[in-house]
This record gives sequence, structure tokens and C-alpha cells, in this order.
Amino acid sequence: LQANSVALVAEEVHRRTVEQVWVEGFSGAGKTNFAARLAHGLSWRHIECDALVVQGRDSSRYADHIDRDRVGSLTAGAGNRAVIEGVCLQEVLSKPAAPSDVLTIYIARVSRPIPGRYIWHDVLDVEPADAPWLFDDVKRYHREVRPHEHADFLFLRLE
Repeated sequence: LQANSVALVAEEVHRRTVEQVWVEGFSGAGKTNFAARLAHGLSWRHIECDALVVQGRDSSRYADHIDRDRVGSLTAGAGNRAVIEGVCLQEVLSKPAAPSDVLTIYIARVSRPIPGRYIWHDVLDVEPADAPWLFDDVKRYHREVRPHEHADFLFLRLE
């Protein structure tokens, strides 16, 4: 991530005339901050999926804990442009892949021990004791969906 990353994405949003931007990454990668800045710059709505978690649901899947009706109402309608951020977005939004009117961004927290090599800390540093079901589901999602490989933009947040 660099100072001009938000501006770079905003230019692409305008060039492609997309309706939504999806920002994914592990917890702590910087997706909420980035998404809020991008939404502000575009004058779009910012939807933070973690703020839409419904307590008390018995499931090991993160997407099952999200109030999908609320997500749908926040993203419905023409001209209702939004920057949506969270984990497991393709499952939360019930779409097997981002549609053509969506721009996808993946943010990974990394370090560079030597030139040309990166260590992806998100996979290594997450504390599963905080929410083991969430950690396991996010790992499963990354193995199956591989959002980091299919994003329109991949930003590395160097530590």
C-alpha cells in the first residue's frame, strides 16, 4: 500500500464504471481503513461486514453470521454504490465470483526479509484462540476461493 493506492483504485473505478468495490484480506491487514478512505474519496457508502454480524448463530462459517438481509438492503438499487469490506466476501455476498460491475481488491500484510521475497504474516500471525471457528473458516475460504489470486488489485502492506 502506498499513499496513492486509493487514488489509483478510484481512477480504475471511474474508468470501468463499476457499481461496487470489494475489499478482502485477513483481520488486521488494513482493509477497513483502506475501504473507508476509498468510499470517502468516491462519495460512496462504506459497508463493513464485521459490523453486520448477528450474535448467537450456531455455524462454523463466517458468512452464516452476517445479516445478509441488511447487506442486501444496503447494496440494493440503482446508483447505490458501495465499498464493501470483510473476509469471505464471495460467500457473504452469495456470489461465486465477483460480477463484471465489481472491482476486487485484496490486501495482504507482509514483510520483505530479502529483495524479491515476502512473508505473508496474515496466515502466520492470526491468533486462533481469539475465534478458532473464524480462523479455520477464513483459512478454508482462502484455500478454496483464493481471493488473493483473483483480485483486480493486490496490495501488499509492508511491515
